[in-house]
Amino acid sequence: KSTDDLPEAIILAKKQKVPHHIIAGGSNLVFGDGLLNITLIKLCAPKSGKLIEVKGNKITCDASVVLADLINVSIKNGLAGMETLSGIPGTVGGAIVGNAGAYGQAASDKLEKLLIFDASSTLSRGKKWLTKKVCKFIYRDSVFNNKKWYVLRAVFKLEKGDKKALEKK
Repeated sequence: KSTDDLPEAIILAKKQKVPHHIIAGGSNLVFGDGLLNITLIKLCAPKSGKLIEVKGNKITCDASVVLADLINVSIKNGLAGMETLSGIPGTVGGAIVGNAGAYGQAASDKLEKLLIFDASSTLSRGKKWLTKKVCKFIYRDSVFNNKKWYVLRAVFKLEKGDKKALEKK
């Protein structure tokens, strides 16, 4: 139901030895015919609670936030650096994992830090903040594709911009 529930769901699946895979928004998934022999854990946004928080030129948001919603909030607050990612489907977490990008801008460009869950740890020790450097972002890839690390929250540091110009762009 929320990013706070994700570590518990992963640990439960591991304890019960249930094969599992975490999906974000599911916008880039295609399934073949037939049954899946795996449990899918989909991160959903809670019905209430602050998913996006703006403080000065920083935006903190849950991984479950739809990328378009993050972009709209940044533009509404006159913050530049995410606007060309408009039109990319999916969630913030999915965009970070795949380092989604468009028009010379990537999801990682304005990323300052992120809260992750390391599924190889216990629940109490598994949550930790990482800097952008640790994530080894390259073109459409990151460390998240090779480790059992799951994005829970992200903090973006943006620049002041003109709302009208950002909307137009």
